[in-house]
Amino acid sequence: MKSKLLIVSMFIALSFIAVINKDEIIRAVISINVNVKISQNIADNYYKPNNVLFITVKNSKDVPIGFKKIIGPQYPLKINIKGEDILFPSLVTFKLKLVATMNFDGQIGELKKGDYYSSNVREINLFCRQADIEIDKIK
Repeated sequence: MKSKLLIVSMFIALSFIAVINKDEIIRAVISINVNVKISQNIADNYYKPNNVLFITVKNSKDVPIGFKKIIGPQYPLKINIKGEDILFPSLVTFKLKLVATMNFDGQIGELKKGDYYSSNVREINLFCRQADIEIDKIK
């Protein structure tokens, strides 16, 4: 009887810890190696000093939940999106989306004229470890 009570107590305690530390658990799970390349049709025109690449992570409802910022990227580029890049772990869903944008003013958000972006949103799941994305359009 005491062993069953101990097991149930441990289960309740672990469940409580998991709920309390959900954000830390989600951050620990996320580690995505992203290969970023630039399309041949814009490869000759993209480079300017201090251009900024943003890889934005969105949840299944298209809400941005995190990003990675790289100043002066050289393509092809390999980066790792880690849990610390996720700003809102409580909004993480099982399905995630990766979007690449590159601009020259360093501002994240709505695309402006002259900004480069990936026309295909890369859909992955929470446990994905590898993704490829291509910047192939200019606004």
